Amino acid sequence: MLAALLELLQLQQAAFCRLPEASAPVPGTAVVRFSRQGSMLAYAAGDIVSGYLTAKPKWCWPFASWGWEQYEIKQVLWALRQYKPQQQQQQQQQQQRGQGQQSRAAAGPLLVDVGANIGTFTFHAAAVGARVAAFEAMPQNMELLRHSLCLNPWLIDQVALFGIGLGTQTSRCHIINGSGNNGDGHTVCDKDLAKVLEGHHACGETMEVRQRDLYLLTMCAWVDGSEAAGHTAVRRCAFKQADADMYIMVLKIDVEGFELQVLQGAEGLLQRHVVRYILAECNTGIVGRDSQIQYLQWFDSHGYRVSGRSFRGPFVHKKDIQAGSAKLDALNLYAVLMD
Repeated sequence: MLAALLELLQLQQAAFCRLPEASAPVPGTAVVRFSRQGSMLAYAAGDIVSGYLTAKPKWCWPFASWGWEQYEIKQVLWALRQYKPQQQQQQQQQQQRGQGQQSRAAAGPLLVDVGANIGTFTFHAAAVGARVAAFEAMPQNMELLRHSLCLNPWLIDQVALFGIGLGTQTSRCHIINGSGNNGDGHTVCDKDLAKVLEGHHACGETMEVRQRDLYLLTMCAWVDGSEAAGHTAVRRCAFKQADADMYIMVLKIDVEGFELQVLQGAEGLLQRHVVRYILAECNTGIVGRDSQIQYLQWFDSHGYRVSGRSFRGPFVHKKDIQAGSAKLDALNLYAVLMD
């Protein structure tokens, strides 16, 4: 079922790219290259990620010729290259099961990109042959992703775009972001929004609340295709046996402090699917020290080794995680499923 859903979204994207508005310029954007063959849209101003993509490189590390999170992108591409032929054969069998023919989707490794932003990880991964399921809740980012995909018709069969957020339960939330960082949104659920905004205003920030409410879903959800009065209509779905063996090579999560909730909402996926590598933001300045300990213990309890450096280690000692004394100073953590 999941493979069929990815294919359906790819067909929907292909239909969008045939519309006249798909080829029209998007106001406030700039075109940047992510490979020799591919280009993508970025914000022309007022966005940190886009600022690095559109500016000429000024430092050798970590923001060099690839623009933004160069090191992390290289780590994800390395992990995708670990995909073995037997895993590819398993994927093809899953795609063919119950269909009588092979899916249109490419049979490469699968990246699930949660918090795709404007697509830096999504497009780099697709360009090297990976399939990508990209989740992005901010409407303005989704608009850029859709138009960027139209600029790269050779990638349409490899990328499925989900305009939704992921969390522990289906709920309605707000996205807020600062005036100087258009593509970066913080999710606010079940909190007094006025008090949250007061905290930001006290720091001198001008915050914007998106008029379109966000539905946060568990990992298995899809867009219903209709919109009503400022929100996206969605439906939950249950995992089917045909999806049980889908091999997710890399799960990347960058949702500004909401990472643990996404992982907790993905319990069903982790029980039924193999998720080999996980790259997740772990910013103690956002989540706090106590949440970081809970975060590390979550990975340990689900059979993952954790590093603040790379997917190849060095790894944090298991006993330190269990004792609550382990610390990660890096902004991202790398988790590898133990054999």
